[in-house]
Amino acid sequence: MIGVASESQEKNDRFAKSLDLTYRLLGDPKGELAKTYGVVWPLIRIAHRATFVIDRDRRILLAYKNERDVDSHIARAAATLGVSV
Repeated sequence: MIGVASESQEKNDRFAKSLDLTYRLLGDPKGELAKTYGVVWPLIRIAHRATFVIDRDRRILLAYKNERDVDSHIARAAATLGVSV
């Protein structure tokens, strides 16, 4: 699993360490990944809250956006992967 946030890599590293995350949190301060995956709000140019499940063959199995219900991202990703949470 990889997380991506719009902060600098240094800031994301500190944040990940503060939470003892077991996965990598990548910085995307220029929004390049956000643009590539089509998750930028056009008028305000910030990224949507989005979850993607991508398989080893680089196929997108899930593309899910929801700004309000953070827990739904976990549920959708788990269902896509066939695991329970």
